[in-house]
Amino acid sequence: MTAAGQPAIEVSVVAPAHNEADNVDELVRQIGDAMSPSGLAFEAVIVDDGSTDRTRELLRRAMPGRPWLRCIAMTRTP
Repeated sequence: MTAAGQPAIEVSVVAPAHNEADNVDELVRQIGDAMSPSGLAFEAVIVDDGSTDRTRELLRRAMPGRPWLRCIAMTRTP
């Protein structure tokens, strides 16, 4: 257990996403379907690699109700 009383993460699923608005909802669903029955404490970290479509927005909308879902947003700098 962590200090906040949450189980320690046992598995991290990390996936890059660049302009994946058409696919990100399905990816999140499949990760949840595969990992939830395992009984393991898990997280899914989707790295938005500077998408110019709705990838990041869709990930943010998918997060409520999925405490295991995280989004890291990479930004481009000149």
